[in-house]
Amino acid sequence: MENAFPSAGTVTVIWNMCMSPDVRALIVENKELAVIEFLENGKLSKNERIKRKCEAILMLLKDAMITSRSKKNSQMGELFLT
Repeated sequence: MENAFPSAGTVTVIWNMCMSPDVRALIVENKELAVIEFLENGKLSKNERIKRKCEAILMLLKDAMITSRSKKNSQMGELFLT
């Protein structure tokens, strides 16, 4: 998914899936899914709607990131608190 910019539909699907705490944990713990990197990339979109939704999803994932076993994800979660 490197350098892939998300579509509005893809971001909406991820948003809906992230309503489940189990899915949030899966997204954060499974690096192979690359969802966090995908959303970080989406924050660079020129489409304001996509950019805002990616930021909102990352905020929704912050608690799962903080408790993540992945050091990178945990650090990203901590950054959201500052």
